[in-house]
Amino acid sequence: MLLRSPSVRRALSTLVPYNPPLNIVRMPASSTLHDFAYTHQKFARGNLPKVVMIHGGPGSHKDFKYLNSAWLNLPGPKPDLVTVDLPGYGESTPKLHEPSADNFAALCLEGLETAGVKPPFIVVGHSLGGHVALSAAQHSAVVGVGFCCGVSVSEHHAVKPFKVNKALGEASKHPLFKYLTIPFLSAFYRLAGFPSGLSFDTIAYVHQRIAALNFAAARQNAVDVAVPWVLLYTLDDHLIESPIFKEMAMVVGDGAAPGGSVDERQGVVVEFEKGGHNIQKTQAAGISEAIVAMWRRHWVPAIL
Repeated sequence: MLLRSPSVRRALSTLVPYNPPLNIVRMPASSTLHDFAYTHQKFARGNLPKVVMIHGGPGSHKDFKYLNSAWLNLPGPKPDLVTVDLPGYGESTPKLHEPSADNFAALCLEGLETAGVKPPFIVVGHSLGGHVALSAAQHSAVVGVGFCCGVSVSEHHAVKPFKVNKALGEASKHPLFKYLTIPFLSAFYRLAGFPSGLSFDTIAYVHQRIAALNFAAARQNAVDVAVPWVLLYTLDDHLIESPIFKEMAMVVGDGAAPGGSVDERQGVVVEFEKGGHNIQKTQAAGISEAIVAMWRRHWVPAIL
């Protein structure tokens, strides 16, 4: 009986992180990708949407180990949970010369198709994965979208001044300028609270991804979202300030109802007082419950 208690389930999800087995698929010669790595926990029957979690940068599928545990502990029906390594992260190779949100989204969907993980999908992006999720939401395979402290539709604290960060990211690609950018980028990531052991190649690839951010395109993608969505964020995120998330809630899918509130038929906003930027670890139970609640509300009734 004790293990059935919601509070005990939440505690277990934070104490016993779970990494499901990693699958690595060799991609066709025609693909930009060589290998695509993903995990797939199977729970649902039929052709119900699978939830695909997209990490930020630096990151990999391992970023969701606490979410995996929380998901396992959820009672009742729940969707399959898929986590991926984006190209150039973890075991998915190679790095992209142009690591844009559009490229990541297209190659992620291509990798899932090659792996036999069939749509429809609910794509949920953490941090830099927010723009990837917005781009993926423009594809017919995606029927729902979510954001966990995701980069949104306006420049936020961590990328300002954006022109400088963009220039550093572009410069890090070139051998002549690479070593000039090392002290600046390394200092930036230490100040931002990232692990001190990150290699320069890792930092440079993340910053090249930052340089490829297109906030105007992201805003248009947000306006064009025509599928159910969920936005989750914390008030104490030190990288992205809460007004950025609140603006996102008003823009995505034109989801604002009269009076400035969010239309819950289309979108739901979940605000956590604490949890920092790595919400997939600190609020794993709450995230799991919110995403599964959206899934149950929009898709489960159709099969019951």
